[in-house]
Amino acid sequence: MDESPSEARSWSEARLLDWIGRDPRRRSDAALLELEGGRWALCVDQVVEGIHFTAEVDPALAGKKLAARNLSDLAASGAEPRHGLLAISADGRSERWMRAFVEGVERELERFGAALIGGDLSRVERGFLASLSVGGIVHGEGLQRDAARVGESLYVTGALGGSILGRHLHFDARVEVGRALAERCGVRAAMDLSDGLALDLARFARASGVGAHLDAAGIPIHPDAEILARRDGRSALEHALEDGEDYELLFSSTLDAEQLRALGVPAHLIGRVVPAELGLALRCGEELRRLVPRGWLHGGAEGEPLRFCASSESEERTAALGRALGRTAEAGAVLALEGELGAGKTCLVRGLAEGLGSADRVSSPTFAIEGVYSGRLELHHFDAYFAEKASSYLELGGDEAFHGEGVAAVEWAERVETFLPIDHLRVRCEHRGPERRRIEMRAGGPFSERWLAATVDALAAALGGTGSGIAPARLVEGHSLPERNSEAR
Repeated sequence: MDESPSEARSWSEARLLDWIGRDPRRRSDAALLELEGGRWALCVDQVVEGIHFTAEVDPALAGKKLAARNLSDLAASGAEPRHGLLAISADGRSERWMRAFVEGVERELERFGAALIGGDLSRVERGFLASLSVGGIVHGEGLQRDAARVGESLYVTGALGGSILGRHLHFDARVEVGRALAERCGVRAAMDLSDGLALDLARFARASGVGAHLDAAGIPIHPDAEILARRDGRSALEHALEDGEDYELLFSSTLDAEQLRALGVPAHLIGRVVPAELGLALRCGEELRRLVPRGWLHGGAEGEPLRFCASSESEERTAALGRALGRTAEAGAVLALEGELGAGKTCLVRGLAEGLGSADRVSSPTFAIEGVYSGRLELHHFDAYFAEKASSYLELGGDEAFHGEGVAAVEWAERVETFLPIDHLRVRCEHRGPERRRIEMRAGGPFSERWLAATVDALAAALGGTGSGIAPARLVEGHSLPERNSEAR
């Protein structure tokens, strides 16, 4: 069977989840189904040795974690756990080890009133993977990610960050809290925090078609995050935003924290739901900063995201960078541009179109919202300067271009942040003089990292080969861009 370019590339969690989430029923922690006799929530989760636990971990504890991960998804749906099905693929480890793992799953399910009722076993050459599906009954409407409303307050149920010091194995799913939210508090929007607050909040906001502004002072920071901060130099707040495996609940509500606590919900006010065009932001004192949705992504690179900075002395040099991006772009690539008027965003997109082989001259589609240009890959050029108009356009299906077989470029991207896929290439253009511009590119995930790395390689070749030091660096500052006649062909 022939594969399209986007199907042939190596998978990334962010892009694959965006594609799977085309059906709204697939966007939450568990699927809610109307079945004879009531409404049910169904979820599935897995653990892989070497990723979710190490080989030295007690197998019973690893089994407990698998069950608790599923139970946390049901908690985020407001469901009462009932039944589980377990599938295991394992190498030739001892039967004693396998039984201990299964017993860990059984005991954790039983603690919350559920039973392990069946499953499947298979033998693999090496390694261990287990997948658990759990179903629970929903009393009332239940909770979903796509029900947050502008004006509601944002809460989390506990302290965040530093879970790798042990809490990623020792945690209790917030099942009773989830039921309280759904049955007593009138809450409709929630999700569990498994991949980091910043990244999960972006998913939450996107599913609901809203933005979110957090207050750094309100985010509860776990002592483990403080310990890690002293070890690695990152701030405790960064750990709280990005570490993941906290398994607390994120939810929105019209009630205040005191009212929620009176109804049995441990609630920490962390921010507010805002219109989608206001994007994701973090308030630190008097300063409101854009919140970058970082966290745990399967398939992502370790360490800081790939970033490239360069100086441009003319429109032609800015366009040269765009041409390098166009020549290396693959189907499904998304370029998110930000910067003031005249900072070079449209000029860079013109180069992108040329690099994709388009013969048409790009102009800013401010009033039309989207311009489409044919080439090696089709280019969809969006202008979100009029944020409300652009948001309405994207809500009505314009965002399909972010998941298609072409390339998308979005100017004023910060105004439609919640519509963008997590794995995109962020470009910031800044004035540094009458003609001089500073251009910074930052990858949002493994797919955009590959795109940026290929672009940097092309520029390195144009500047005299990888010996220039550009290609290997995760952060490159101060390189001038090549003129058109010196580019690699």
